[in-house]
Amino acid sequence: MDNEYNFGKYIRLIRVKREIAVKDLAAKIEISSSYLSKIETGKKKAPHDEKFLVKLSESLDVDYKQLALKARINNIIESDNMEMLGRRKNNVIRLLKISSKVDDGIFIKACIAFVREIQNNNVNNKNSH
Repeated sequence: MDNEYNFGKYIRLIRVKREIAVKDLAAKIEISSSYLSKIETGKKKAPHDEKFLVKLSESLDVDYKQLALKARINNIIESDNMEMLGRRKNNVIRLLKISSKVDDGIFIKACIAFVREIQNNNVNNKNSH
Protein backbone atom coordinates (compact mmCIF):
# COMPACT_ATOMS: atom_id res chain seq x y z
CA MET A 1 0.00 0.00 0.00
CA ASP A 2 1.18 3.50 -0.74
CA ASN A 3 2.81 4.68 2.48
CA GLU A 4 0.89 7.98 2.30
CA TYR A 5 -2.29 6.13 3.30
CA ASN A 6 -0.80 3.82 5.92
CA PHE A 7 -2.76 3.73 9.17
CA GLY A 8 0.41 3.79 11.27
CA LYS A 9 1.68 6.83 9.42
CA TYR A 10 -1.67 8.53 10.01
CA ILE A 11 -1.37 7.83 13.75
CA ARG A 12 2.16 9.25 13.77
CA LEU A 13 1.13 12.40 11.88
CA ILE A 14 -1.65 13.12 14.38
CA ARG A 15 0.58 12.29 17.36
CA VAL A 16 3.31 14.63 16.15
CA LYS A 17 0.79 17.36 15.33
CA ARG A 18 -0.58 17.07 18.88
CA GLU A 19 2.99 17.10 20.26
CA ILE A 20 2.52 13.81 22.09
CA ALA A 21 5.61 11.70 22.77
CA VAL A 22 5.56 8.04 21.70
CA LYS A 23 5.97 6.86 25.29
CA ASP A 24 3.10 9.09 26.48
CA LEU A 25 0.66 7.91 23.81
CA ALA A 26 1.72 4.30 24.32
CA ALA A 27 1.02 4.60 28.05
CA LYS A 28 -2.41 6.12 27.39
CA ILE A 29 -3.44 3.35 25.00
CA GLU A 30 -1.79 0.65 27.13
CA ILE A 31 0.79 -0.71 24.71
CA SER A 32 4.58 -0.54 24.77
CA SER A 33 6.32 2.39 23.13
CA SER A 34 8.32 -0.02 20.95
CA TYR A 35 5.09 -1.62 19.71
CA LEU A 36 3.60 1.83 18.95
CA SER A 37 6.77 2.76 17.04
CA LYS A 38 6.47 -0.44 14.99
CA ILE A 39 2.82 0.35 14.23
CA GLU A 40 3.74 3.88 13.11
CA THR A 41 6.52 2.61 10.83
CA GLY A 42 4.38 -0.16 9.37
CA LYS A 43 6.43 -2.99 10.85
CA LYS A 44 3.43 -4.19 12.88
CA LYS A 45 -0.30 -3.94 12.28
CA ALA A 46 -2.31 -1.95 14.79
CA PRO A 47 -5.00 -3.79 16.69
CA HIS A 48 -8.32 -2.74 15.19
CA ASP A 49 -10.62 -3.81 17.98
CA GLU A 50 -13.06 -1.24 19.31
CA LYS A 51 -11.41 -0.89 22.73
CA PHE A 52 -8.03 -0.03 21.20
CA LEU A 53 -9.51 2.40 18.67
CA VAL A 54 -11.59 4.17 21.33
CA LYS A 55 -8.50 4.67 23.52
CA LEU A 56 -6.49 5.83 20.52
CA SER A 57 -9.13 8.27 19.29
CA GLU A 58 -9.56 9.74 22.77
CA SER A 59 -5.81 10.00 23.33
CA LEU A 60 -5.24 11.69 19.98
CA ASP A 61 -8.44 13.75 20.21
CA VAL A 62 -9.71 12.55 16.83
CA ASP A 63 -13.14 11.35 15.77
CA TYR A 64 -13.57 7.65 16.59
CA LYS A 65 -15.66 6.92 13.49
CA GLN A 66 -13.11 8.42 11.15
CA LEU A 67 -10.22 6.63 12.88
CA ALA A 68 -12.06 3.30 12.77
CA LEU A 69 -12.91 3.86 9.12
CA LYS A 70 -9.29 4.57 8.23
CA ALA A 71 -8.31 1.39 10.05
CA ARG A 72 -10.90 -0.65 8.13
CA ILE A 73 -9.88 0.80 4.77
CA ASN A 74 -6.23 0.18 5.55
CA ASN A 75 -7.03 -3.46 6.36
CA ILE A 76 -8.88 -3.87 3.07
CA ILE A 77 -6.09 -2.33 1.04
CA GLU A 78 -3.48 -4.49 2.78
CA SER A 79 -5.58 -7.67 2.66
CA ASP A 80 -4.84 -10.71 0.58
CA ASN A 81 -8.04 -9.97 -1.33
CA MET A 82 -6.59 -6.90 -3.04
CA GLU A 83 -6.25 -8.72 -6.37
CA MET A 84 -10.01 -9.29 -6.23
CA LEU A 85 -10.58 -5.56 -5.88
CA GLY A 86 -8.85 -4.72 -9.13
CA ARG A 87 -9.45 -1.09 -10.08
CA ARG A 88 -11.39 -0.46 -6.87
CA LYS A 89 -8.09 -0.09 -5.01
CA ASN A 90 -7.60 3.15 -6.90
CA ASN A 91 -11.06 4.30 -5.81
CA VAL A 92 -10.09 3.80 -2.16
CA ILE A 93 -6.88 5.73 -2.68
CA ARG A 94 -8.82 8.55 -4.36
CA LEU A 95 -11.25 8.63 -1.42
CA LEU A 96 -8.34 8.90 0.99
CA LYS A 97 -6.75 11.69 -1.05
CA ILE A 98 -9.92 13.78 -0.97
CA SER A 99 -10.79 12.99 2.65
CA SER A 100 -9.32 16.26 3.88
CA LYS A 101 -11.09 18.25 1.15
CA VAL A 102 -14.69 17.17 1.68
CA ASP A 103 -17.19 17.18 4.49
CA ASP A 104 -16.47 14.36 6.94
CA GLY A 105 -20.03 13.06 6.63
CA ILE A 106 -19.78 12.70 2.86
CA PHE A 107 -16.38 11.05 3.10
CA ILE A 108 -17.52 8.62 5.77
CA LYS A 109 -20.69 7.69 3.84
CA ALA A 110 -18.69 7.07 0.66
CA CYS A 111 -16.15 4.93 2.48
CA ILE A 112 -18.75 2.93 4.37
CA ALA A 113 -20.54 2.20 1.09
CA PHE A 114 -17.26 1.05 -0.43
CA VAL A 115 -16.36 -1.13 2.56
CA ARG A 116 -19.82 -2.74 2.51
CA GLU A 117 -19.47 -3.44 -1.20
CA ILE A 118 -16.15 -5.18 -0.60
CA GLN A 119 -17.52 -7.15 2.33
CA ASN A 120 -20.53 -8.24 0.25
CA ASN A 121 -18.23 -9.29 -2.60
CA ASN A 122 -16.12 -11.31 -0.16
CA VAL A 123 -19.22 -13.09 1.18
CA ASN A 124 -20.56 -13.73 -2.32
CA ASN A 125 -17.21 -15.11 -3.48
CA LYS A 126 -16.98 -17.45 -0.47
CA ASN A 127 -20.54 -18.66 -1.06
CA SER A 128 -19.89 -19.38 -4.73
CA HIS A 129 -17.00 -21.74 -3.98
